[in-house]
Amino acid sequence: MRSWDEVSKELYARNDFGRQIKINIDECSDYVKSLSGKSDYDRMRFIHRFVIDNTTWDGSRGILTSEGVKTLWKNKTGTAAEINLLLVGMLQDAGLE
Repeated sequence: MRSWDEVSKELYARNDFGRQIKINIDECSDYVKSLSGKSDYDRMRFIHRFVIDNTTWDGSRGILTSEGVKTLWKNKTGTAAEINLLLVGMLQDAGLE
């Protein structure tokens, strides 16, 4: 790869990274919908707290998922990548960048 743009496109196309952001988890989507009408800051704060309260880090580091965000949500435990990608997906669903 010759540019950061190429690196970004490659990562977002990967099943173990970018595609995880778009995976729908009904309970998470419903929570995001329940925050409509709140300020951007409040939606960000509440989503962050929701992820903290509902997931546990298994101690694994890295940027790629091992099991994916659906397994994270099912087991409530996952890697740093899975937790962070779930958070990013929920923030994006809420219309936040």
